[in-house]
Amino acid sequence: MYKMIVSDFSGTLINSDEAISVSTMLELDRVRKNGVIFCITTSKGIRVVKDYNRDFPFIDYIVAFNGSYIYDLNNDNVIYDKSISISNVKKIYKLFSSKDLCLYTLDYCNYMGSYKDKDYSELLIDGSSFIEENKRGIYKISIHVDSLKDAKNVVKEIKSNEIKVDCFIVEEDNHYIVEITNGSNSKLKAIEKISKLNKIKMSEVLAVCSSESSCSLVESVGCGCCVSNADKSVKKAANEITDSNEEKGVESIIKKYF
Repeated sequence: MYKMIVSDFSGTLINSDEAISVSTMLELDRVRKNGVIFCITTSKGIRVVKDYNRDFPFIDYIVAFNGSYIYDLNNDNVIYDKSISISNVKKIYKLFSSKDLCLYTLDYCNYMGSYKDKDYSELLIDGSSFIEENKRGIYKISIHVDSLKDAKNVVKEIKSNEIKVDCFIVEEDNHYIVEITNGSNSKLKAIEKISKLNKIKMSEVLAVCSSESSCSLVESVGCGCCVSNADKSVKKAANEITDSNEEKGVESIIKKYF
């Protein structure tokens, strides 16, 4: 019997209208009443996810920024907090400040250029000053480009400058995003921390994911699933492919295993 459910957020739990169906939340409420823990893993900040939890509480933990920040909603407690080092932020800013670039703090997306994140965006005029003011509080940097080739070149340049961060390429709305987070963090490490805290074995964890950053997590839990719209790398790693996020794939898995 699985004691914890882990789900990616965008592309998995929420649909293209950025909604979670009531029936899915009711299923989560049912299993949580039976002692099952529910965790969200995401590249987003905690504020975005907490807003969904405000009117109908259904989440126990949020793993934000691909494992850089772990928040316990039940106890209003930060379990883990490790942003990108200030030296790496400065290096990345120096290399790519001429591009569409977003710097993410816990609550906001602070953007430069023409791209505006739909989640709590604030226009950033002076990037250098902002970085100095938020030395320990920049958790993700995203660089927005027009083609996959450009995205790969961004990753290549980061590696050639020996900047030790994690980079994932995401396709969204006819452009590409290079998402950058602290290289010492991951969704897998975060779930291992939560599991240990709750005395749950990784074999007792069920995960439903969609993004490339979840591959190692899907491979390491007792039951690693993905939605049918998941990245190819996740499909390859998963034990099982369920319905898409539009077809309530997370709900289908819950009904099957719980």
